[in-house]
Amino acid sequence: MRVIPYLILIVALASCNSNQEGEAKQDDSVVNKPAADTSDLKTATSVKSVADIQNAYQEVTNLYKKKSLDSTSFKYDCNGETGGTVSYFAANGNLKLIVHRYHEYDHHEAEERYFVNEGSLYFLHQRSLSWSFDSGPEGATRDQITEQRSYFLGNNVVKCLEKKYEIRKHAGVNPNPDSVANKEVDCKKFKSPMAIFEKLKLYWKSEPPACLAL
Repeated sequence: MRVIPYLILIVALASCNSNQEGEAKQDDSVVNKPAADTSDLKTATSVKSVADIQNAYQEVTNLYKKKSLDSTSFKYDCNGETGGTVSYFAANGNLKLIVHRYHEYDHHEAEERYFVNEGSLYFLHQRSLSWSFDSGPEGATRDQITEQRSYFLGNNVVKCLEKKYEIRKHAGVNPNPDSVANKEVDCKKFKSPMAIFEKLKLYWKSEPPACLAL
């Protein structure tokens, strides 16, 4: 007559232990899940195609916009004729992006974004602007803008895009830069950026010069 209660007790204990193991496994899965702001980029060691380049570019751009990357920068000036700012962005101690903004005299300015994976350049976005006075109201100006995009695998450029557009500050209608189509062009048209990239990379962790000659 006492066997049945004893069996009931054993079944209850087994059920309790089973529930505790399930909860423990669930807790472990939560604890081991990496935090979004401390995980490295998914494509950190895989940039082997144009599709990989596009994915890596998007990941870094998203982190840059969210201000989730560690950053440092320096400014330089070359006798008032040229000058600019070089900024470095890193994730988990690995350099991911170099942004170089500079001007030459009064009528030209540019921005270059070097996307980096394991110390190598895989994508470069260049935007240059030259302005001049325009017809119309006093002080009217005309901006001529060129954007170039270059894709790299190893040290070889594999794809190049370009678009050009003009902004007239006092015109009633101006093009939306995002709506201007890129055109694929012969990469030989672009000057190789490797020498400049390697020079910029040098000053990520070393003392920069007062005048940066590139």
